[in-house]
Amino acid sequence: MKKYTSHLYTLIFGILVFVFFTFFYYSHLYYQEQLQLFLYIDSYFFDMVCRPGGMSGYIGAFFTQFYYFPWIGALIIALLLMLLQELVLFLSNSFRRQPQWMLLSFIPSVMYWSFLCDENAMLAGLVALNLTLIAVCIYLIPDKLWKRTFTLLIGSVILYYWVGGVYVLFIIFGVLFEIFRFKDSRKRGAIVAQIGGLLIIIILPLVTSTFYQDTLPRLYWGMNYYRFPNTDFYSFMYMWVPIILVPLVFAALPSQKTDKHRSVLFFCQLFGILFLAWFVLGQNMNFQKEEIMNYDFLVRGKNWPAIIKKAEKKIPKAPMSVADLNLALCQEGQMADRMFSFFQNGPEGLLPTFQRDFTLPLVTNEIYYYLGFINTSQRFAFEAMEAIPNYEKSGRVVKRLAETNLINGEYKVAEKYLKILQKTLFYRKFANRTMKLLGNEEAIDKHPEYGWLRKCRPEKDFLFSPAEKDMMLGTLFVHNKQNRMAFEYLMAYYLLTDNLKAFSKCLKLGESIGYKRMPTSYRQALMYLDSHQ
Repeated sequence: MKKYTSHLYTLIFGILVFVFFTFFYYSHLYYQEQLQLFLYIDSYFFDMVCRPGGMSGYIGAFFTQFYYFPWIGALIIALLLMLLQELVLFLSNSFRRQPQWMLLSFIPSVMYWSFLCDENAMLAGLVALNLTLIAVCIYLIPDKLWKRTFTLLIGSVILYYWVGGVYVLFIIFGVLFEIFRFKDSRKRGAIVAQIGGLLIIIILPLVTSTFYQDTLPRLYWGMNYYRFPNTDFYSFMYMWVPIILVPLVFAALPSQKTDKHRSVLFFCQLFGILFLAWFVLGQNMNFQKEEIMNYDFLVRGKNWPAIIKKAEKKIPKAPMSVADLNLALCQEGQMADRMFSFFQNGPEGLLPTFQRDFTLPLVTNEIYYYLGFINTSQRFAFEAMEAIPNYEKSGRVVKRLAETNLINGEYKVAEKYLKILQKTLFYRKFANRTMKLLGNEEAIDKHPEYGWLRKCRPEKDFLFSPAEKDMMLGTLFVHNKQNRMAFEYLMAYYLLTDNLKAFSKCLKLGESIGYKRMPTSYRQALMYLDSHQ
């Protein structure tokens, strides 16, 4: 039974990770998935693997596409962290078998768990670590020094182009095993390997920089571990260093032979690991962002009732979440009655101003899309994709671009995007279904979403002015006086900007909507206006 005890602890750890990402942090996974587009074509594969660290980036992107279903993403993360722990334990026991210290092997996995709480931390970094430690395990197989030397020198070069900067751990472990396990550190072959490994660490990224244009820090530390290219790569050391230190601790610490001492050690390690998890996770978890991402997750799935129900439990304050809530209220026909039952932060919570980043325009594009501003929605979505820091494409955006071009009758352009989506796993069904609509005007007109939005969109081009959103909404409503959403957003805009005169003047335009009664917020605004005249 003792033989499998460590595996039981690993399983418990994996279950905790799975539960965390499945039930408490799943919107972060969905957020990650929408910021890449994994394609099943040769050119995508070769474009990825030809970069330093490209293989780990490709494998990481392959796994990340399954974040489309967050519970599968949580399972993948749990399995990779469990594998990391098992590899660290194996290498530690390879230095010196010390079962009583086995809980220390969870330290690197706990550290990387906390790192993955950052929405910009890429799964490629975890994949790279596991591939590197597997390579170290392979290094231990040869019994001859010259074979290990050859493995170290050749394996270092291959690993660099497979996993990036973390390949340094492979060289460090090779040197340490020669010192602590094989006792061959003073032999000529071992010295050659150590000097060669050091030269590889220094020279290989410099050589790579001559034919691959990128900054030296990224070539040294890795390119696929974090979404922002100019991040401080030295921060990765706080996750890499424990992977080296834990095996050294196994080699240096004395064995505890009595059961009493082993029990004390076990509980000390257990409380230490729990405290570490509490501390590092507490530092990196951001449930405010998780809430914002969850609202966007529900908008993307058109789950309007769930958004309203969520807001009823806890009123959102973030501008992005307020904008999502207002969209949901309008889609459910509750905006004019219930809008002011929730927190409102002015017109920014209605129609957020465009910003050159890769998050806010995604949310704003959804609002303009359902209003009928198809071209504006298309522009916001495209700008969001082009602003992704690591130059990836977005499956969510490509899908939206296919929809907007379909609605606009740009069938050739829509077909181009749909053919891209046909080369994916989870967008393929949508692409195949939508392909049947290309050029089929009758089918598009009958479509419950595309047909209606085609009727709402302005037929003539005009200059969209963010400073005159009321004028834009008015133009949109005049084009189609059955566009209830355009009218209610116009009225809400006047109320939020305290322009009650314009509100009362335009209120009569709503007769075409066919309200059975005066909505609550409109009635209250008129009463306030009458009392102050």
